Amino acid sequence: MSIRSPIGAVVTAVCSCMSLISSAAAQCGTGGSCYSVQFAPYCNDAACCEAVCAVDAFCCFNSWDADCVEEAQTICLTCGEAGAGDCFTIGAAACSDAECCEAVCADDPFCCSNSWDLVCVSEAIVRCKTCGGVGAGS
Repeated sequence: MSIRSPIGAVVTAVCSCMSLISSAAAQCGTGGSCYSVQFAPYCNDAACCEAVCAVDAFCCFNSWDADCVEEAQTICLTCGEAGAGDCFTIGAAACSDAECCEAVCADDPFCCSNSWDLVCVSEAIVRCKTCGGVGAGS
């Protein structure tokens, strides 16, 4: 005689769901840029795509929307990456000039963990080589 357990049904459902997420993540690396909105799911950076899909499966099952882009910027961008914005413009965390970004974030980690806000831009102007700025050449 066997007794059917409702816990077994839950475990089966969770395993099935995890299998779907796993197969969706296998498509990561096949889409467009992780930092731009797309009608299709996935993005071209497999590691970033998998990290985003782990927290927001919509990005791998439906489309890579503005929320996915924002999550990618928060989760994936690091100093010097092509997808990071200009160091002298407000935007997502980090900026595209690795040396400048690292100098700013060493003193103000918020700039690399949250967003590149006006304070970060101001710090970049002071710390980084800009035309006429401190540390600029002749």
